[in-house]
Amino acid sequence: MKKAAIVILVLLISFCSFSQIESDSIPEKHLEKNKNYLGFNLGSTTGIGFSYIRYFGKFGTQFTFMPGFSAALGFHYDIPVGKGETLLIYNGWHYLSGFVSTGLGMGFEFGEEKMKFRFLFGYALYGLDPGFTFFPLALELGYFYNF
Repeated sequence: MKKAAIVILVLLISFCSFSQIESDSIPEKHLEKNKNYLGFNLGSTTGIGFSYIRYFGKFGTQFTFMPGFSAALGFHYDIPVGKGETLLIYNGWHYLSGFVSTGLGMGFEFGEEKMKFRFLFGYALYGLDPGFTFFPLALELGYFYNF
């Protein structure tokens, strides 16, 4: 368990070491602070339910909630790759019916200025207790409205 936590921590810290991008090539959403997104998310580690995302530059925080069923907290770092397309690196923590799971991976966000579709994939640890299960694939889907 300690080894898995150390690996996840090292990977999260290494996200900050990506090469810098010239400010002229950064899409408008990354130049403005505190962008908000509201939508629906379906993911094994980023949660199931209604979701809210808040951007702080290129970093985002996501909270997903379905009353009485699921709650999740996610963090991601955005790397712009084109107009309307973004590469995401994410970490998610999900509470589902008494079990906690975590995941780490990457994905893509694309769409119009106001509506975005998100597809994420990565690795996950399910049921973080003495009998946790490592599963090599975590899938996440989301549809969000920018306001």
